[in-house]
Parts: sequence; structure tokens; C-alpha cells
Amino acid sequence: MEPETGVPLAVSARFQINILSTGDKHIELLRGYPMRYYPILWFSVNADMSESIATYMKIVLAAPTVVPAVLWSLAGLFVVLTMFYSFKYYSYKKLFSSTPLVFDDELESETPNALTS
Repeated sequence: MEPETGVPLAVSARFQINILSTGDKHIELLRGYPMRYYPILWFSVNADMSESIATYMKIVLAAPTVVPAVLWSLAGLFVVLTMFYSFKYYSYKKLFSSTPLVFDDELESETPNALTS
């Protein structure tokens, strides 16, 4: 029995059928015969945990220590990426907020058009 999960690692089932034999007062040969049980049929079935199930059990047993570490690592990565892209966005915004944007219609008014002249 695995102590943390309670999963049995090996299982064994046994079954036996007996017959009761007693004496008989009407039959001379069996008159003083004592009452006894005789086994007639018995069988046993054994099962052990396979390697694939044992691998899954190792994963289940490691999960309480691995899952929190992975979640904290992902949370830290999310915070770092959020800070990086926030800094990148605000520095880009600050860099280009001081320079005026040139729109296409302003460019068209400054360049002479051969068709209109």
C-alpha cells in the first residue's frame, strides 16, 4: 500500500470451495466416520502494478512540489514580461510624442502635382 495515496501496489485474491463429509449411521462403512471438510477447488489471482502505472504514480506523488514551483515561475515570467513591455511602450510613446506626425494630406499639399499644374 502506497502510504500517501492509499493505492495498493499489489493485490492478491484467493478463493477456496470445500465439501463437508460426515458419517452416516445407515451405511456400515461410514458409521464411525468423523465430520471433516475437504478442499475441492481453490485458485489464486495476483496483480502487481505495471511500469506505466508506476510512472503515473511517481508523477502524482511529485505534483505537490512541482506544480507550485511551475506556477510561481510562470507568474514571475508574466511580471517580468509585463514590466518589459510596459517600459518599452512608454519609452516608445515618450520618444515619438515630441515629434509631430506627418500625415499623407500634408505631404500632398507640399509636393506639386503634374496633373493639376
